[in-house]
Amino acid sequence: MVIYLLPISVPTTPGEHFLTNARAIVLAIEQKSGEPADPAVVRDVLGLTLGEARIAALVGSGLPPREAAERLGIAEETARSVLKRVFGKVGISRQSELVALLSKLVLR
Repeated sequence: MVIYLLPISVPTTPGEHFLTNARAIVLAIEQKSGEPADPAVVRDVLGLTLGEARIAALVGSGLPPREAAERLGIAEETARSVLKRVFGKVGISRQSELVALLSKLVLR
């Protein structure tokens, strides 16, 4: 399960009275097992761009870069290049490490 905590700012004009007494919205999303992690969550947790997170989520779920590239409609070399950037940003060097990292983060 992924839980988002979304802060709500105090209204500044009379027209912004939606949820005036609330300070945050909590959004809980149950991830189905066997599916790749939500790229938006991967992006936020690992500090990646959304494009990098899309590749990371697919490869992190066990897909080879070729299949991830096909699903995203990009060239395999582009996927591999993005994956190398992801590895550098996250401090890993192998696809198996990415799979282990995403499984530890319970993003599925």
